[in-house]
Amino acid sequence: MKSSVELLPRWNLDLRNINKFLDRILSDVNFPRNSRGRPCKREPRVYIRLIILKEFFSCSLRKAESLGGIDHSVIHFWEKKLSKNFIENLVKQISKSLDMDYDFSFLDSTVFSTWRNQGIEVHTLARICRETVYPVSIYFGKVSPSKAVSRVTIQGNGFILADRWYDVNDVFRTIYRKGYIPLIKPQRTRGRGYWRRKGRGVYSREWRMYRQRGRGESVFGSLTNEFGDRLKTVLWETSVTRIGCRFVVYLVKLLMRKELRRFDWGLVIIWNY
Repeated sequence: MKSSVELLPRWNLDLRNINKFLDRILSDVNFPRNSRGRPCKREPRVYIRLIILKEFFSCSLRKAESLGGIDHSVIHFWEKKLSKNFIENLVKQISKSLDMDYDFSFLDSTVFSTWRNQGIEVHTLARICRETVYPVSIYFGKVSPSKAVSRVTIQGNGFILADRWYDVNDVFRTIYRKGYIPLIKPQRTRGRGYWRRKGRGVYSREWRMYRQRGRGESVFGSLTNEFGDRLKTVLWETSVTRIGCRFVVYLVKLLMRKELRRFDWGLVIIWNY
C-alpha cells in the first residue's frame, strides 16, 4: 500500500507567501545566458521570479512593476525571451521536488486560446495521487501523437491512461520502453502492429480502471478556474511563457501545501508533548 501525504487545504491563507519557496526552487535552476551583447543589469533569476509572481497574483504588467520594482517593458521583454525548452525543463524540475507516490499516470493535451483566438496546444503527463493530481512534464506544439508522447513522457511505472487519439503503434512502443503499462482506449478502425495488439490485451483486462481517466482532467480544470480560459496575449512566445508559469504556480502551491502541512503537524506534536 502506498503511503498518503497530508496536504494543507487550498483555501489556507499561508499559501499566499510564495517568496521563500520560489527563491529555493530558482536557486537550483540553470538559466539561459547569452554570450553576445551587454550583460543583464540583474540576474535572470530576478526576472523569472517576477514573471511567476505575476501569474501567481494574476496581475497585469503595470501592476507587476510594484512586485519587483522593474519596468513593465522589461518584464514583457523577458516573457518573450524565455524559450519553451526552459519552461518545460522548469516544470520537470519542480515536479521532482514533490516526490509523491502516485497510483497511475495520465496523458492528454489541451488548447489554450490567445487574444486573437489562436490555439496553443499543450501536451501534459500528470500523476494521479489519492490526495491530488499534479503535472510532471509538459510539451508545447501541435504535433503527431507519437512525437508528442516521445517528448512529454518521462521514466516511470504503473499504468498510464490516454484516450483514442493515442492509439498509435509507436505510442504503445514508447510507453512500454519508458516503463509504463499503456491503458489506451482502442479505435475500431485500427488493429495492426505488435505493440498495439499487446496494449489491446491490457485494455481488455483493465477497462474498468480506464474510467478513472477523468481524474486527470482536473489539472486543466484547475488552471481554467484560477486563470481563466483565454490568454490576454498575441505573441506565441509570450503565450508559451505564461502557460508554463501557470503550471509552475500549480506545482509550487502543491509543494507549499505539502511542506507547510508537515510543519503544522510538527507544531501539533510539540504542543501536545
